Amino acid sequence: MLATLSPESIQRSIDIADWTEANLRHRPFWLHPEYLARFAASTDAELRAAARIIEDRNVEREREIAALEFLNAGLRILRLGATT
Repeated sequence: MLATLSPESIQRSIDIADWTEANLRHRPFWLHPEYLARFAASTDAELRAAARIIEDRNVEREREIAALEFLNAGLRILRLGATT
């Protein structure tokens, strides 16, 4: 999807994703004055690309969380073994 966008549109999509993730407390974020001022002229393709970037980041975060939970479980097992 990003291959069809210009470098400026790719950067705009990244900026949208970054801003949205940093400002999750604003609901709905698309009505926030700063979002409107910065990104109101975004194209559908830029918004779709931003959504895809956020989805990809979330998948990576979920992998990291799963790995940390696995390590935590391993540590608990080691601690239980050390106490018996």
